[in-house]
Amino acid sequence: MEKDQRHQRLKFYFDGDSFTYGGGLKKKYGADPRKVRWSKTVSDHFGAEEVNIAKSGASNDRVLRHLFNDNFDSIKDYDFIFIQLTFPIRNEFWSDKFNRWFSYSLIKDFIKSGEMDKYEKHFGPEYSAWFDYYASRICTMKHGMSRELVAYNSIVSYLKLLDKPFLILGLSHYDHIDYDFNLCREKYDRIPKDGHPSVHGHNQIAERIIHKVKDKL
Repeated sequence: MEKDQRHQRLKFYFDGDSFTYGGGLKKKYGADPRKVRWSKTVSDHFGAEEVNIAKSGASNDRVLRHLFNDNFDSIKDYDFIFIQLTFPIRNEFWSDKFNRWFSYSLIKDFIKSGEMDKYEKHFGPEYSAWFDYYASRICTMKHGMSRELVAYNSIVSYLKLLDKPFLILGLSHYDHIDYDFNLCREKYDRIPKDGHPSVHGHNQIAERIIHKVKDKL
């Protein structure tokens, strides 16, 4: 799918979590993620407009909500679609009280990051009891991986119907999905004691993604 770039610029769509947003770059290097992340480099290489709506801590549910709800009518206007699925133990819920979506993960991640204290402040101590039950009895890894597979197959089927070129990136230590690019399996430079791609790591990812895009555009 090509456009006459004398008249119309290519437009690339990116969604995912901190690995696509550029998590850790500002804290470690003082760098603006919007200027050095892999999605920016890939877009610049093809002279495309970068539309990156990724968010740190995002869940696969957020990615699906954007694709099938918020951007359902506009997704057809993009020339290439990059979807990065994330850890299967993440999810989100809507709060009428705050009129916004909240992301959450398994309780061990929340305790480690201090997120549980923030949620208790918003919703009260009863939230802890509910979340502890949900995380230990319902939102198991097996449950999450099953939902991840549903998300993957739904996205792939939909984008094929639209006849849009796309790449699906994953963040999985398991082999249940054959991702185009698995950020957990690929080797690239990472921020020490953080795990996110460094500035150099984003360049390494971008270089490999560019080769994959060339085969599809």
